[in-house]
This record gives sequence, C-alpha cells and structure tokens, in this order.
Amino acid sequence: MKYFIDHKKKRIHHSSHAGTQCDFFDTPIQKREFTTNLSYVTKLEREEHYAKCPHCRELLSSSS
Repeated sequence: MKYFIDHKKKRIHHSSHAGTQCDFFDTPIQKREFTTNLSYVTKLEREEHYAKCPHCRELLSSSS
C-alpha cells in the first residue's frame, strides 16, 4: 500500500484515498512524502505521534 505523509500536520494518508477532505493542500511540497514502507509509517505513529487521516481510513474501510 502507498502512503502519503504530511509532515506539517503529522498525518498519514492512504495515497489512493487522499482527497480534498484530508486538508493537506496548504502543506508545502517539501513537507510531503510518499512511501510504501509500513515499518516507517508505524515508527512515525509510535515515536513521532503521527496520526492516520480519519477521512482516508473511513474511505478505506468502506471499500473493503
């Protein structure tokens, strides 16, 4: 799975579900990152207090 990391707001998005409700458009390009590394995402959540985007999670659970 691909993840989109918003380092400005410390939010983790599922890149295929990220949209306007996620509110990342004011985040500068330098503060955005894409990754497929689940270990890295987990580390950001546990150690850096990043949160998964509730809008992406909602879309992901409804598409399952």
